[in-house]
Amino acid sequence: MLIRLILKLKNSRTENSSEGKEKKRPFAELMSHVSEIKKDQGRMEHFTSVAIVIKSVLGDSEELTTEYLLELFGKLCINSFNILDNDMNSVGTGIYPNASVIDHSCCPNATTVFDGSTLHVRSVEDIPDFHMNKVRISYIDLLNSSSERRKELQKMYYFICDCKNCVNKSNEDVMHSMKCFNDKCSGFVPVIENQKRKPICNACYKEASEDKLKEYEEVMHLSDHHLQNMTGSDRAFKVLDNCVDNRKNNSIKPPSKNIKLTLPLAVPPATPMRNGTLASQEDELIDTRLAAILDIKVPCGALFFSMIVNNKEVHVYLCNVFSFRMDDSCSVDLKSDTVVLSEEDLQKLRIQETRLVSNFKAEQLEKDSKKHWDIFYKRNEDRFFKDRHWTTREFEELIENSGSSKVLFEVGCGAGNFIYPLLSEDPSLFVYACDFSPRAIDLVKSHELYDENRLKAFVCDVTIVGAFDEIPKSSVDIVTLIFVLSAIHPKHYHVVLQSLYSVLKPGACILFRDYGLYDMAQLRFKPGHKISENFYMRQDGTRSYFFSVEFVKSLFLNCGFREIETVYIKKRTVNKKEGIDVPRSFIQAKYVK
Repeated sequence: MLIRLILKLKNSRTENSSEGKEKKRPFAELMSHVSEIKKDQGRMEHFTSVAIVIKSVLGDSEELTTEYLLELFGKLCINSFNILDNDMNSVGTGIYPNASVIDHSCCPNATTVFDGSTLHVRSVEDIPDFHMNKVRISYIDLLNSSSERRKELQKMYYFICDCKNCVNKSNEDVMHSMKCFNDKCSGFVPVIENQKRKPICNACYKEASEDKLKEYEEVMHLSDHHLQNMTGSDRAFKVLDNCVDNRKNNSIKPPSKNIKLTLPLAVPPATPMRNGTLASQEDELIDTRLAAILDIKVPCGALFFSMIVNNKEVHVYLCNVFSFRMDDSCSVDLKSDTVVLSEEDLQKLRIQETRLVSNFKAEQLEKDSKKHWDIFYKRNEDRFFKDRHWTTREFEELIENSGSSKVLFEVGCGAGNFIYPLLSEDPSLFVYACDFSPRAIDLVKSHELYDENRLKAFVCDVTIVGAFDEIPKSSVDIVTLIFVLSAIHPKHYHVVLQSLYSVLKPGACILFRDYGLYDMAQLRFKPGHKISENFYMRQDGTRSYFFSVEFVKSLFLNCGFREIETVYIKKRTVNKKEGIDVPRSFIQAKYVK
């Protein structure tokens, strides 16, 4: 990224070129915080290694002084944005000088969304007497306490937030509180760590008894345990159900922060898509209902509004619980065995054919595939890898007969975000996990839950015959092949499946999910990215194949598998008022040996 930035600045004739009526903000105006970075040992070590690579690639010219490189490095650290796809996965990093002028707030009135690499700033509430200097976005996770947020902002951006949410101590008290033990009181009792006196209710001023404090600590411990081991929305719904039951029984509730952390696990992340005014009536209603039922005394705002209306399953669940209704937007997952293209989509595919990846470039991508994936994990190891919460919902085989001894083999384990939730859920499970990237395996082994007695992780090129020789033949109960084959050249698919067939027990299954034919990501590729039929090169050098139902069936059946299911999963998010329609297409399949 830094090398590209250097070359772009070098080749740019002017930074002040105008676009439309507004001028672009000059790159030179961006803050670098060089003085703070020089005192930051971690970032200076990172910079030193980066500078060595840059000089080895670009040469040790007079222009590339240490001071100049450190200035650019600082601006990149402080001003870069994570570019997200429609599933809120990071797909790259970019600098947007005009957007970087927007300040942070822990109670933001706007959010950033991406259309490809184009960044949009959208309001999530009314901004009276609008001016850009009134716009605030969040740089960090807002569910943390103010002390945690301030610590993160100081570490990453070198400032202390003084917004109302950070300054107001009552908000902090609410996040670490329990419901008053007096049935006639509607107040709450802040339970602050290491406080010298007994906690008292903010309304009736009565002290909490030792028994109630002990009960509160037990509930806190239990809710923390649920959060750490939650593997899908079904489990999250159960936790929410417990909250509702606790409300009826007048028992102590988990802290509001843990309830708020449970909701995103029940609801796949979504970004507020409203421009200008948020529907305040619905927003207030959500806050009121959540406060009444879950005893959350802090606003949930546009975050939960967007998550609720953009997921049909959660929409129905919360509508039943809270007795309200919202019809503006919903997200629907449908299973299908067909794909229909519009004329506009067909034209996009025809345009892709005008310039293909050269044979030389395609061979180079195949040769350097391990390097590109290693760079991918190096670039993103601290950014966006999150536990997968949909796998057990889509593949019930993963949780069937939980408690009985099972062996699972995950191909393409990445950072371990699929296997560790499963290991926590099922103490009798043993997992083999492999990945092409040594850095990915390092991430798996560095996890605090890594245990060689339950998990064997190893680097492996699955395209080689005999790649899984260290796994005993016919010893595996379940193989997962989730978003893995698409990253491999199609010529290797037969070898991969034959190798997996050999390690599966008779009657055991392989669970497959990957990108479906004509997915939005495929249609967005520009000329110069297509390698071969349905096979493309991404900007970072990694590759992606898009599967049809027919192709997947032929692959598995020709390798001796028996089909259980092969379908397209059509995920479509529609907002009628805004005219937003985001279609995704995936392939999901189950086969047995």
